[in-house]
Amino acid sequence: MKTAISNKRSSIIIDLQERGYDFDFVLKNGLLSCVQDSALTSPEGFEITEKHLIIDDSCLENTCVIYAVQLLDSNAKGILMASYHQGNHTKGGTGL
Repeated sequence: MKTAISNKRSSIIIDLQERGYDFDFVLKNGLLSCVQDSALTSPEGFEITEKHLIIDDSCLENTCVIYAVQLLDSNAKGILMASYHQGNHTKGGTGL
């Protein structure tokens, strides 16, 4: 898995979209939910292929992680963004 640190959130998202990461995902009750079709995927059903730590030097509370996600059953690819706090990788404490 590729890991990168950046301060350019929009550049990362555009790059991922240009490489076929077309879907948007959010976490709901421990499952990955596709924004476009509301399909739910368990943690065993997807792989994180890249993660990008986005550091906002002007406001550390805006620091986030962008995950490039690939579903295992359909090979659909998309983006999951989560707040990042030291010691707790997502606001909800999922620890992805």
